[in-house]
This record gives sequence, C-alpha cells and structure tokens, in this order.
Amino acid sequence: KLGLAETEELKLTFFSSGIGSEDVLKTDPDLQFAFSQLAELSKGLDVDILIRVQIPYEQNIDKSKFQNSWDYHSHRASLLAEKLVNEYGVPKDSVSVQGYAQFQKSASADTPEKKAKEERIEILIRKKETNSNE
Repeated sequence: KLGLAETEELKLTFFSSGIGSEDVLKTDPDLQFAFSQLAELSKGLDVDILIRVQIPYEQNIDKSKFQNSWDYHSHRASLLAEKLVNEYGVPKDSVSVQGYAQFQKSASADTPEKKAKEERIEILIRKKETNSNE
C-alpha cells in the first residue's frame, strides 16, 4: 500500500509521441494503466493529482484557437484531466493541470532523440493539504 508523508510527492513521467493528438490514452497502454491505478489510489488516499504536459514541437501545431503557448499546453493537460475524472472516476476536486509550454525543458533538445524525450506527460501525486483552521 502506498503512503505519502506530508512533504512527499510521487512523480510519474510518460514519454509519448502522441500528446498533441486528440486521444493519447487510446494509443498509450502505459498511460491507460497509470490512470486506472490513479483511480484506485484516489479511492484509498486523500491526494492531489497534478497533470503536466510538455509538447516540444508545438510550432508545427495550429494553435490559432489559443491565446498563447501556455493556453495550448494547459488545454492538452485539461483533456487528460477530463478523462481521468469522467472515465476513471477520480474526484474532480483532486485533479489540477499545468501547461509547461516551451519553457520547462528537461534537457537540451538538439537531436531528434532528445526532442522526443521532451514530449512528456508528468503526473504528480501529493498528499492533499489540510486546512489547519478546521
């Protein structure tokens, strides 16, 4: 059984080549498995789940419907959050999203291989903060 101390977090990173596609969950069995496990975890522990998205090739994507790069990346993360809530039953108040845009690279992306590693979904699981005034 998984337990988290007050200051601990668990970070899951998925490198995927289809984050910009409409439904990355259909093509990524590892992500499907992780989402099913997150659903189970959310039933047993009071946790916050943060979904982050990084898409390095965004300049090749039509973002005309979005205000800026952050808006686009946050939108991609929110689509994953909606799946987690609507299809896997994770409580909506446990899920938040963050779009990295092109500003949070994990490494230099000067080769196609390194650029592929930049395309990722990060899921952070943290113990839910409690309000000390309650």
